[in-house]
Amino acid sequence: VLVGADIVLIDPPRAGVHPKIIKAIREFQPEDIVYLSCNPKTQAMDLESLADLYDIKFAKGYNFYPRTPHMEHLICLKRRRD
Repeated sequence: VLVGADIVLIDPPRAGVHPKIIKAIREFQPEDIVYLSCNPKTQAMDLESLADLYDIKFAKGYNFYPRTPHMEHLICLKRRRD
């Protein structure tokens, strides 16, 4: 439940954020979103669905799994004040 949340933390499976969660975020529009992903491709798709409401304030990749093709990608979003 996102009602009244100021910050939402997201760490979805490789398939990305479930559409119901994206819908809830769009409806309740928390101030900040911290999104950690093990799949930058699905993360980019999820972020595209929030791009009209949020700006990226921080982005960084982390190599938690040396000598593998996997990495984590952290993005912090801030709600726009248009």
